[in-house]
Amino acid sequence: MQENLEFRKGLPIDYLINNGVAFEDNETENQKKFRNKTSMLVKELVQYLPIDAAVDQMAKEFIHQSLPPCFTEDEKSRSIHNHGEKWNSKKNRVENISEIEPDTSIKLIRRNCIRLVVEENSCFVYHNLDNTKIWCEKEAQYLEVDSEVAPAIEHLIIFYPKYVTVEELPLDSIEEKISVVQCLYDKGLIVTGEPLQCDHEETSENESEEENEISFSKNYFQDEETINEEEESEVNENGFNSEEYDQDAENEDQTNNESYQDSEDSQDSQ
Repeated sequence: MQENLEFRKGLPIDYLINNGVAFEDNETENQKKFRNKTSMLVKELVQYLPIDAAVDQMAKEFIHQSLPPCFTEDEKSRSIHNHGEKWNSKKNRVENISEIEPDTSIKLIRRNCIRLVVEENSCFVYHNLDNTKIWCEKEAQYLEVDSEVAPAIEHLIIFYPKYVTVEELPLDSIEEKISVVQCLYDKGLIVTGEPLQCDHEETSENESEEENEISFSKNYFQDEETINEEEESEVNENGFNSEEYDQDAENEDQTNNESYQDSEDSQDSQ
């Protein structure tokens, strides 16, 4: 109604005496004009309907109710589900360390288990990887995505099931592209064209920190648990610290017990 003046115009003055069940067999010129105008407005209304947003909500509900995907052994070997970093307690080091390169081929792990949705000016990636076999046992699982990297996820969705290289993603720098893909890989949302080469050699602490700064200089993704933890932290900062409250209560109880013990000792001495 804000964009089209026709929807804000008043109804014809005589529409009540020319339309209705009693007048359906008595076709008049004014009745024809009224019905033609109504038909035209209904057709124009379609272009203002939020069809894409409605479809995204239907897809979000489907993902929430669906079972997680069943991966083949080949898919596991090319994803985090069987190819991620592991701690070797015997050698006291991390093994299966692999790196995403600009020429690494990637694609979404499944078309129907991931959905990019815009809600309240924020971008979310809903997925069913953490769903259980019990219907809707968990809340809808999602990652909150920085709007700057949303085009990269759109690119993967559009080109599925084809593989694309990391350097083809529509982001500004190669560091951003590698960082985003590494996050998606760690979350289990993408699969590589070939198993990543693992580096079993030990790296120094400084090299590891420097590499981490390059790959994860910005947090593009936040999962539901992280968001909830931040909200709880904000509540505590705004005036209530549960740990301090518990400590104060414990100190008060200890003081009361000591006072009670002193009172009993005094009575016994008398």
